[in-house]
Amino acid sequence: MREAGELSQDPSAPASVEPLDAGFWEKARLPAAARCSVHLKLDPEVFHSFKRKGKGHLTRMKYVLKAYVRTQSWRAARLKHRIIATLDSPW
Repeated sequence: MREAGELSQDPSAPASVEPLDAGFWEKARLPAAARCSVHLKLDPEVFHSFKRKGKGHLTRMKYVLKAYVRTQSWRAARLKHRIIATLDSPW
C-alpha cells in the first residue's frame, strides 16, 4: 500500500469527523514544554544534604531550583515596577 501511494485508515476511527470551528482554536492551548535533561555537578555537601533525606532527592532539588527562579522573576518584576514608578514621578 505504501509503495502505491495509497493511504490506510484505522478501522476503529470514526467514519466522519466534524470540522473544528473558530471557537476551538480560541480555547486551544499549547502543551507545557518538555523537561530538559541536564548533567549538573554539585558540591558534595549540597548533594549529600538532599540525598540524606532519602528517596526523591532529585525532585527536591528541582523544586528548590524552581522556587529560586520564581523568586528571582518576582524580584525582577518588582524592580521594574519601581523603576517605572520613579520615571513616572514628577520629582
